[in-house]
Amino acid sequence: MKIWPILTIVCGTAFCQQAPPPPATPAAPPAQAAESTEPAPPEVDAALRERVDKFYQAFVSGKFSAAFEVVLEENRDDFIGSQKDTYKGCQTGRVAYSENFTKATVTESCKGDWHWHGHTMPVTVPLVSFWKVTDGKWYWYPVKQAVYETPFGKMGTGDPANDGGSNTAPPGLPPDPRALATNILKQVAINKAEVHIDSSKASLQEIEISNGMPGPIRLTVDKVGQPGLSVTAERAELAAKGKARIFVKYDPSDPALSCSDCSKRMEGATLATIRVSPTNQVLDIKIVFDRPAKVAQ
Repeated sequence: MKIWPILTIVCGTAFCQQAPPPPATPAAPPAQAAESTEPAPPEVDAALRERVDKFYQAFVSGKFSAAFEVVLEENRDDFIGSQKDTYKGCQTGRVAYSENFTKATVTESCKGDWHWHGHTMPVTVPLVSFWKVTDGKWYWYPVKQAVYETPFGKMGTGDPANDGGSNTAPPGLPPDPRALATNILKQVAINKAEVHIDSSKASLQEIEISNGMPGPIRLTVDKVGQPGLSVTAERAELAAKGKARIFVKYDPSDPALSCSDCSKRMEGATLATIRVSPTNQVLDIKIVFDRPAKVAQ
């Protein structure tokens, strides 16, 4: 399996040569008071949004010290110690208030460029931050978490030691970014990466692809250059936790083959490529042409 750029907020410097998202904890806290069912007073909502805008503007301008004004002194070491990234722009989405409008969970959408092994791709990253009122003003504060919000849905790191709620990583950065990225890539897989074809007769073989992601994925199969051979997906979109078949069909009597007798004695191998979005994985299937006596049973 080839891995090209993967859109992810779990991308640490070990992968991308670029810092991860700002220290806005991207997950719900382990214990959160019930969300208020009443709308916030306009002046309260306006005051919070002004402070949130100031916080994220620091990650747009790259002037991170500007965020100090909305970070309590007791939390500034966490903020300073966290690795930071810059964004092209951020927009506040959902705001959930609790504890009589003295605490809030804010969902922010930030746009930027992400890098993976020399490739760059534009992404919109969902970030969730936590805020509380202290001395009459709203301040950002860090929260430890075991589950992380990614563009593919909420995911753990895949490591039970890290998914039990113990997290000593800087706010907003998963305890083990490498394990979390690996866990995401494992969510989409094929049940076999090689098929053998009897080149002397028509055949149809199936490969199963499964989507363990919490959201849908799209499949694109590159056209193979071998006449008489076709590789197609059962469906272009695969729902969360769904499965689909990949059909590998060979017809030695295809008119595209210039020599039908020659095709029946064909040997060698070719590759079929399946592209998956939004993970940007590339899954290769090796198709081996065997003479009748060599075909795997």
